Amino acid sequence: MKPVIFLGTGDNNLQMPQRICELMGIPIAGTLDSDYFGNTDTVCGIKIIGSELTFDFEQEKDNYD
Repeated sequence: MKPVIFLGTGDNNLQMPQRICELMGIPIAGTLDSDYFGNTDTVCGIKIIGSELTFDFEQEKDNYD
């Protein structure tokens, strides 16, 4: 199963989906957020893996298997 990548770091965007993924055994690759990328490593325990403005979805899609 491919891991989920979240967009944004709002509490509602992360907490409930994070819990659902945990309960269903879905891995989480991280989250993308231009406001936090480079400023902190994690938000709500989820790794910041880049900015949605510069993340190359096509190139990175196979890196998160």
